[in-house]
Amino acid sequence: MRRLAAAILALSIAAPAAAQDRTGVRDCDDFLQWFAACMRASSMPAEAMPVFQAALEQMRSGWRSMADSSDGRTALARSCRDYGNQMRQQLSGFGCRP
Repeated sequence: MRRLAAAILALSIAAPAAAQDRTGVRDCDDFLQWFAACMRASSMPAEAMPVFQAALEQMRSGWRSMADSSDGRTALARSCRDYGNQMRQQLSGFGCRP
C-alpha cells in the first residue's frame, strides 16, 4: 500500500506543469521544475514526500501571485535564484543534482 501511494504521488509530481502552474519568472519556473525532478529521482523518504509536495505547491502559488506586477517579478527572480541555490545545496544529501 505504501508503494502504491508513493507511486501515485510520484506520477502526480512527474506530470508537466500546465501553463497556469508556471510563475512566468524563468528563475522560479526553473527551480520549481528542478525541485519536482529532485523529488522524483531522490532518495527522500516516502513519509517526507507529502511535505515536499505541499511545499512545492505553496511556493508555486505564492510566487505566481508575486509575479503579477513588474516590480514583483524583478524581486522574485532574484529571490528564486538565491532560494534555489540554497535548496540545491540542502537537498544534495538526498541525491539531488544541483
